[in-house]
Amino acid sequence: MTEEIEQPPPNGAFIINNPHDAFFRDFISQPRVYKAFIRTRLPEKVVKLVDLRTIRSCKDHFVDERLRHLYSDCLFSVRTRDKMDARIYVLAEHKSRPKRDTAYQVWKNIFAIWDEVQRKNESGNQLLPLVIPIVIYNGQEDFNHSLDLVDLIEGEKDVVTEVMFRPIPMVDLNRIDDEVLKEEMHLGVMFLTLKHALDEAVPLDRIFIQLGKITNLNLRKRYLVTICRYLLSVREDISDKMLQKAVTEHLDAAAGGDVMVYADILRKEGEEKGRKEGIDQTMVALKMIGLNQDDASIEARTGLSTVHIRELRDELASFAGAT
Repeated sequence: MTEEIEQPPPNGAFIINNPHDAFFRDFISQPRVYKAFIRTRLPEKVVKLVDLRTIRSCKDHFVDERLRHLYSDCLFSVRTRDKMDARIYVLAEHKSRPKRDTAYQVWKNIFAIWDEVQRKNESGNQLLPLVIPIVIYNGQEDFNHSLDLVDLIEGEKDVVTEVMFRPIPMVDLNRIDDEVLKEEMHLGVMFLTLKHALDEAVPLDRIFIQLGKITNLNLRKRYLVTICRYLLSVREDISDKMLQKAVTEHLDAAAGGDVMVYADILRKEGEEKGRKEGIDQTMVALKMIGLNQDDASIEARTGLSTVHIRELRDELASFAGAT
């Protein structure tokens, strides 16, 4: 069986901006080279875990143009021995000059790989693949920079590790009693609103009684506008009149009158935003029609209905015919 050999691009097919990277990519693209590289350079524990016969270049695995440019021949996948569906990615990063932010660049590329995997993950239940980064350095200067991301983050190492590389803390509002949330006056207003915004019946009285504890009138008005904007955006069953009634009862009549003014301003803001977004989406749709994209692709990209898209097609065809 003849082994596959990657053919280099013809002369003039690309401009070599970085000859070191170009050399590395041309070599590492050859199956014999990258298989030997992975076999000899992976950590011993990983070598025992994977089936080296399954090593593949990911040159065509990622469809994102940015990823193709970054990783074309420097990203590889290999399957594990016990879970043949599982993949481990090996990211080969080449550096010809010592750079202090190398660890950051590597991690940024790892997250780009994960972003692409997530984009293709329709169920949302797939675990992120293990990515093993390896840096190849051939610069003349000593590479004296740390490759530990912790060393690039300002602060004491133990604090950075505790904050950044431990499970993320969560404030689960559903598990905290309202009376506890009320103990912090300003924070309590935000937490009560967030906690109950999606309840079957929003306890507006609790929210506005808590808001009434704010003695700074300017802040109280600002919070009121924010609460109105939020509730009117996420709830179809809450009207400006309902908010006015609750505010009048639990704050004061003047604030209740203000609610109607706020609601009118918010409504106009929403109409303007919707109009602008509609124009933007229409422009995207027209460009896609010009590129002969199908209706389903345009609908998925813009959110416009099929009927609207067909109307745009007809208008565009009429305009082309008229000219």
